[in-house]
Amino acid sequence: MSSDRARCLLSFLGCLVPIFYYGHFPVQEKMQSKIVIGVLSKLEHFEHRKAIRSTWKKLVSEDVVFHFIVGDTFCPHSKLWRLSNENCNEWKLEIPQWIK
Repeated sequence: MSSDRARCLLSFLGCLVPIFYYGHFPVQEKMQSKIVIGVLSKLEHFEHRKAIRSTWKKLVSEDVVFHFIVGDTFCPHSKLWRLSNENCNEWKLEIPQWIK
């Protein structure tokens, strides 16, 4: 996925979060919340989310609603074997015939 396409998708998803939030939760909870924090995260970044939960998420007040927005795709290739950090295309190393 190109960088511009990824930004467009993230912007679109960012617009859906308030729509989902205000359409999903009861009226009482809507009125109590003044700030909604959404943190974008990759599926494989469990440790990063755990660190946020154990540090600064504990510091937010009661009237702040906090959600992680997690992607639904997982890349099976290690970061070392990807063509770039933006996509999940595997870097296939080809060994020339004269080396074999």
